[in-house]
Amino acid sequence: MKTNIKKSSLQKNMKQIILTGFQPFGPYPFNPVEESTKYFNDKQIGEYNITGIVLPCTYHGASKILKQAISQINPEAIVSTGLSSSVRGIRFETTGKNIMNSKYSDANGYQPDKVPIIEGDEEFLNTNSPNHDLANILHRNGIPTEISANADHFICNSLIYLTSRYLQMNKPKIKNVFIHTPWTENYRSKIELAPRKIMIPQMVLNNSIETIIRNVCKK
Repeated sequence: MKTNIKKSSLQKNMKQIILTGFQPFGPYPFNPVEESTKYFNDKQIGEYNITGIVLPCTYHGASKILKQAISQINPEAIVSTGLSSSVRGIRFETTGKNIMNSKYSDANGYQPDKVPIIEGDEEFLNTNSPNHDLANILHRNGIPTEISANADHFICNSLIYLTSRYLQMNKPKIKNVFIHTPWTENYRSKIELAPRKIMIPQMVLNNSIETIIRNVCKK
């Protein structure tokens, strides 16, 4: 599967950042990070041009598409986003685990049961972004934040692990950050959440992404 990247993004004399989101998964017909990724695609934020890529919810396919884009664009940073209805704010994921496991099948119908992402490889791999600094910036702007070293075992975790591995081995200077977001309020009438699970305004998610983009390469 080839990555569809607008040529205008690459022709501009600007630094590049890749923003990723996911297509809907499991029982959900929607995904707020698909919407935010499309919103930012080909926008300029400060000194950066943004290439937004909506990835399929597949354990290895998403990473393959992202690696292709990294090779083509050579970005300063990758900001990846995923949905988790259990988080209480914008949650920075610091660590990917070498395991695949979920109650949902991926988009290819694959439902692994505690299977390594890469047999015999490192058990944990960390992102190289300034997660605590970025979380503090969002917090000072009134945005609820969390920091986690447990991204669970589904597609998001696989993308964190495989992206971190690829960058460490090939392009260690590229920053790599991953955030989970709750559902956004524009889906309130379209989905039903369990008690005590929250929604945030779409504007809060967009402001969080923009703030991360502006600051991810500062340290």
